[in-house]
Amino acid sequence: MKSVKSVLGCLLAATGFSVVSQATLITTETDVPLDGEYPVDVPADTTNVWTGCFSGEGALRKTGLGLLVLANPNNVFTGGIAIDAGPLRADAEGALGTEKITITQGATPRGCLQFNAQDAVFPNDIDVVGTYNKDYRACSTFKNVTLTGNVTSTGGLAVENYPVNGTGGGTREVNFQSTTWNGTITAKGELIIRTYGTNVFNAAVSATGAVSFGTVASTMGHVFLNSADNSFSSFSTYQPKIYCGAANVLSGAYWSISAKSSRQKGWHSLHMNGYDQTLNYLKNAATAGASESCQIRSDKPCVLTLTGGSSSTQTTGHILCGKVSLVVDATKPTFVQCFGELNGTVTTHTTDGTMTVKKGGVQITGLKTTFENMPQIDVEASGSLAIDTEGQVAFPAVTTLNVAGKLEFGASAGKPFTDQLASLALDGGASGLDFYDRYLSDAVNLLKPGGAVFFEIGENQGEAVRQLMF
Repeated sequence: MKSVKSVLGCLLAATGFSVVSQATLITTETDVPLDGEYPVDVPADTTNVWTGCFSGEGALRKTGLGLLVLANPNNVFTGGIAIDAGPLRADAEGALGTEKITITQGATPRGCLQFNAQDAVFPNDIDVVGTYNKDYRACSTFKNVTLTGNVTSTGGLAVENYPVNGTGGGTREVNFQSTTWNGTITAKGELIIRTYGTNVFNAAVSATGAVSFGTVASTMGHVFLNSADNSFSSFSTYQPKIYCGAANVLSGAYWSISAKSSRQKGWHSLHMNGYDQTLNYLKNAATAGASESCQIRSDKPCVLTLTGGSSSTQTTGHILCGKVSLVVDATKPTFVQCFGELNGTVTTHTTDGTMTVKKGGVQITGLKTTFENMPQIDVEASGSLAIDTEGQVAFPAVTTLNVAGKLEFGASAGKPFTDQLASLALDGGASGLDFYDRYLSDAVNLLKPGGAVFFEIGENQGEAVRQLMF
């Protein structure tokens, strides 16, 4: 049984109502036992809400540019669904049957799948045929849903979490409705994840192209990455909060900030949550605003390692906070990670973690760049640290500086370290022996069996230093 009515969109004006659009709403109550393929064609500007039940071993094929809504929670057919064009929306758990759903790029609007059932679980695998982008999403979620199947695309893939009224229209606002992805996501090309609510990825996220979290300047929301099997070479962010649920969930990729910071200040951030992470390098994309920054933070001690696969200097607005330690261990010897000021703004790194430069370089530039709580810097033999910050102390809290590699100061560099560090290096205290006493205390714990400690000492200090050793 079908009931048909006309739905008029109206605009209220001073002279009354004016019709600006017209669509047709169909309600279909027919139960259909599927034996073979059953086509449902929904013309453009039409919505067909199917409340009847589909059963049997056959398949459902959706054609036409209009919207097909499956609203019956007892659809138990096992032949799967093919979406050739236009949107298909699930308004109830169980509405999509149990088997694979194939979405084909088709005509505009392209085939797409929408989830609009609160707290529902959908078991279906999803195959996407064609290429989707920021303007055409293959999958959209409007409510709290859990997807347990695997999603695979033959080309670029775009998915979206935006909590609106379920029609695909209206103002999109962050209200943290959650989409949980328990299956893998695999894209043969670019992968775009637009998140206005919360996206939780519990299995591997893989793409042969770049991964984008957001893709528009207005996107915020939360992204949880919980699998160490993620595989992508680069990713960009448009103001989400990203949370790490395991070590090395960032796939060793390079991370690019890609949008002007026009929304909530301090929102854009990576939360390492005590898990060590490895990235290639950090950068600001050409499309980023001059004052764009992103916090990298952890309330628990952890290490961010940069492997430096680029042969050039990469400048970033990322800010290290909390208890994040930085290690640069570049595969390219000419790689330099530059932390600089952004358009004259104060760039204050508040981490109380350490910095170790094993291979490659770190450069600190700008008038107002500072690491205000970092206590220790180690520059190993194949590493370099260049400091060219004007008018302020770049590392006011450093009390331990070990340099076996290269330490450079720019022509405009002011005072990179405090007088306290110079005093620790040059002042032996009242006895002149404080330096030796400090290092000998550490040597007891650091020396391996058969190891030795060598000092350059004053000509009259030999016996006094010997006494400190025994």
